[in-house]
Amino acid sequence: AGAPADEKLIEEAKSVLIQVLYSDAVQEAGGSIAKNKLVPPVLSVIKDNPNKKKLTEIIFKDDFLTLQDGWTYEKGVISVA
Repeated sequence: AGAPADEKLIEEAKSVLIQVLYSDAVQEAGGSIAKNKLVPPVLSVIKDNPNKKKLTEIIFKDDFLTLQDGWTYEKGVISVA
């Protein structure tokens, strides 16, 4: 880790996750989403992104989710911070 490309992808992954958390569906559900329900909303945000595969891999790693940079991650649930 520490390669500029990785850093950029991590920043992009953060913004994707934040977009999902602030989407209408998640907001209507109280601002939280279970990790196992993340796939459809994440893919809808990044469907046209050339880095889709890498971003998806990053977002689903616990070590990314536990960064809790703008969100909280507890017991498999990601919430708006």
